[in-house]
Amino acid sequence: MRCKPIIPWLCCLAVMVTSVSAHAQRQTRQDMERHFMYGWSGSATLIFYGTVAAVDVIDDPRLRNPQVEVTIRVDSLQRGTPGNSMVRARIEDELQTYHWQGAGSQIGETGIWFLHRVRQYDGSAPRGHLIRYMDQREIEDDPQFLADLMKYVVQDTVDQMIKPNILNLLTGKKNEREVAKITVDLKYNDIGALENIEFVERSGNLLFNDHVFDTILQVHRRIRIPGLVRETRIEIERSVL
Repeated sequence: MRCKPIIPWLCCLAVMVTSVSAHAQRQTRQDMERHFMYGWSGSATLIFYGTVAAVDVIDDPRLRNPQVEVTIRVDSLQRGTPGNSMVRARIEDELQTYHWQGAGSQIGETGIWFLHRVRQYDGSAPRGHLIRYMDQREIEDDPQFLADLMKYVVQDTVDQMIKPNILNLLTGKKNEREVAKITVDLKYNDIGALENIEFVERSGNLLFNDHVFDTILQVHRRIRIPGLVRETRIEIERSVL
């Protein structure tokens, strides 16, 4: 009979363990999602929102398995300069290829395309290899995932245009050139154009602040963010090399 008080304690312990386990699982899933999002964004040289115009199956016996080439009309850019209103995406992954085979019904479908190894020959539509594709249904089903993904895309795009040794090139006091970090909130309108820039944190280096500001404007002159994303926060940091 003396053991009975232990049972409620064990129940509480079980609840605590279950809660911690569930939290750990959620954290692990979120870390994995961030890892994949960072990988997609960091690897892609061309990111755009586009409409499927054609789907062609390439069943060459020299290939390990059939491949699919999707022709897409570029509706808005998030990164890169395709130099053409049409882009061809080569899909080599066997599982994704299976999904697109016989996909004539997907002509007219819209979504966001992440491509790498983009090449263009003889003035033809550039061809890239697919990293990730988000169709409109996935975009609408999980707007927070899209917002998180676009944060990586915008931050990477701006970051790639700022030289790693920028602080070595800027003048100013020594303590202003050792480390500089800037945090900004970017606001977008209904068509995905940059509407406002709000500084959350400025560095002590005024030249660095101005350079990041000008780079953000330069990037957004040619890109549009999908309309469901109305704002994002990015951070740019540099140290003396």
